[in-house]
Amino acid sequence: MKKLYFFLIVCFAASVARAQFTIGELPVVLDTVAGNFMCSIPRDAFDRPYTAMVALDGDQWSEMWVDTVQVAPQAQVTFDDVSHARVFPITAVAGTDTLHYGITFTWHPILMLYGLEGEFNTDYKQSQVVFIAPGELATQALPSKAKWKGNTTVRYQREKRNYHIKFFDEDGNKADMKFFPDLRSDNNWLLDAGQVDNARIRNKAGMDLWMDLVPPMYYAEQEPKVINGVRSHFVEVFLDGRYHGFYSMSEAMDRKQLKLKKYDEEAKVFHGELWKTNAWNDYTLMAAEMPNKKHTSLGSAYGYEVKYPDIEDVTPTDVEILYQAINFVVKSSDEEFAEHVAEWFDVPILKHYVILYQLLLAWDNEGKNLFWAIYDREQDKKLALVAWDFDATVGQDYINRKTVDWDKISPERNLQFRHRLFSRLLNLNVNGFQADVCQTYYRLRKTLLREDSLVGRYTGLIDQLQHSGAAQRETRRWSGVVDLYYRNLDFDYQKEYIADWWHRRLAFLDQNVFKVEPVYGDVNRDFVVDIDDVNTTINVMLRYLPFDADSDLNADGSVDIDDLNLLINILIRKDG
Repeated sequence: MKKLYFFLIVCFAASVARAQFTIGELPVVLDTVAGNFMCSIPRDAFDRPYTAMVALDGDQWSEMWVDTVQVAPQAQVTFDDVSHARVFPITAVAGTDTLHYGITFTWHPILMLYGLEGEFNTDYKQSQVVFIAPGELATQALPSKAKWKGNTTVRYQREKRNYHIKFFDEDGNKADMKFFPDLRSDNNWLLDAGQVDNARIRNKAGMDLWMDLVPPMYYAEQEPKVINGVRSHFVEVFLDGRYHGFYSMSEAMDRKQLKLKKYDEEAKVFHGELWKTNAWNDYTLMAAEMPNKKHTSLGSAYGYEVKYPDIEDVTPTDVEILYQAINFVVKSSDEEFAEHVAEWFDVPILKHYVILYQLLLAWDNEGKNLFWAIYDREQDKKLALVAWDFDATVGQDYINRKTVDWDKISPERNLQFRHRLFSRLLNLNVNGFQADVCQTYYRLRKTLLREDSLVGRYTGLIDQLQHSGAAQRETRRWSGVVDLYYRNLDFDYQKEYIADWWHRRLAFLDQNVFKVEPVYGDVNRDFVVDIDDVNTTINVMLRYLPFDADSDLNADGSVDIDDLNLLINILIRKDG
């Protein structure tokens, strides 16, 4: 029966994926609503004339014209500009009918998702996927199951949904798929819609920033391939034959991504464990003692969702260490907390999360939208924080309303921690925690957290989407829907808004949240004046490095020999 199902799904996919022509032997996909075809070509084919052989495929069309070039049965066609959502007219003859379409190009992969059991909802349903990488042929139909994913994003009022897709082989077993060279091979994949995000890119940009910011996890020497985050790429999605906009297709956050030790099924011994917070309450904020439980048969309890081991595979599951860690935060004295917190939590990651939380104004990522992971409870009870879901950041609310709450998303908002673990670390300044956070932020402001770097990270993604045409197609497809409270998408405005927001946010954080007293002459911001600062200043003078205000010791607007002499004198006095 499984093989029969596989045969039927392949036949079904072949029928829906095939168009009446190809471009350079590449497949094209028809949006059954807009009446436009799409072809995915390599990125380096953009920004210049694209010439390819257009050939009729099948016998339904007897004639075809691309603009004014006749194709019968094939012809060399030059598309003079394939960027920025340019649509080229197509005329075709099918019997006595004359048909009119358009053809547009993208450099993003195309993913075609078909539901085989009616519309999708929060339960997994049989589906199939056809994937087309740029400049490549379409995959065969990939048997899968898909459902809506998320919490507030699955409410019935929503329109552009997120999806969770699982892939299987012809016998119904899990099948790993590698869609991108730089991402993992796996059977679990997520499609993030950016549903309420007016720029559609905040989640991807925030996650990419987190992975660049976060230090190695406490067990990284044992697992050098561990990734604290998920990687993603944009894809253009067709749902049941209709263009559905662009999505960020990402890996799943799970045991495999975090390299947690597997549950020992034979000995019934727990090793790696993973939980996700899915509610705002005193337990997820570690502000109240959890009920004394060592095990649970529930998939979610007290605001914590069991992610590994899967509750369907191991029932009941163990929550003892999570319980003990929360109660340690709640009940320990200040002295006990300061002395033992590093035994319970991966503190270096917490320091960098404080920076990210304030940086992004991630007010929805404190009680909710966190993962807590244990590598191997048989070796170490320590919990590591894993960040998640950055849609409601960088001046974006988690839901679009008729009236925007500008105070909530203001770059000048002073965001306070309600999470007791963080508030105790900061208020008690455990082992210099607060000072370390401020100094780390101060150092990173010269590199990863430069204003131009952060603005470019966000607006650069929008630029790419506009250049490929995906942003324009997204605008036509989703402007005015309830997800956006009936507002129109405006990617040009979002670039201006995000740039201004970052300028104001960084200025506010510099002066009010992470303010430190700079050390005169400390050019590289490591709080020590030494030969490294001299080398940096010389490199700025020689223009191997861009102008750096920290090197301009006499504040005359340039870095020259006078600044170098001042720095050398500082070093001489310090050493003398």
